Amino acid sequence: MSDTLVVFGSFTLMVCVPLGLAFYFRARNRRTVLDAIKLIMERGEPIAPELIEALVQDRASPYADLRRGIVFLSIAVATVVFAVVLGKSDAIRHLLGIAAFPGLIGLAYIGLHVFASDARAKRS
Repeated sequence: MSDTLVVFGSFTLMVCVPLGLAFYFRARNRRTVLDAIKLIMERGEPIAPELIEALVQDRASPYADLRRGIVFLSIAVATVVFAVVLGKSDAIRHLLGIAAFPGLIGLAYIGLHVFASDARAKRS
């Protein structure tokens, strides 16, 4: 039981800490931009339409889903390799189950990239 808890806990930390940091810094960046807009409004200056458009527009590149999919698949493969190197039959089963989650998420992102590319090509 404790071996499974250690493996699951370490995997959870490897995923949660980077995600938490990314969300924190993204929220801090948005807060800075909103504070700047609030300061402009308090001064009574007009807000340029270009600034509003830049804030509203989607900054994600067309390859964002593909990149996310590759990263998730890489995490799944790394977990599988770790399970095989560890060599304990119970740990292998558990780690393969854990690796299925990022693997399937990665496949979904890659599928979204393919379908979105097809939809963009049909619109053009």
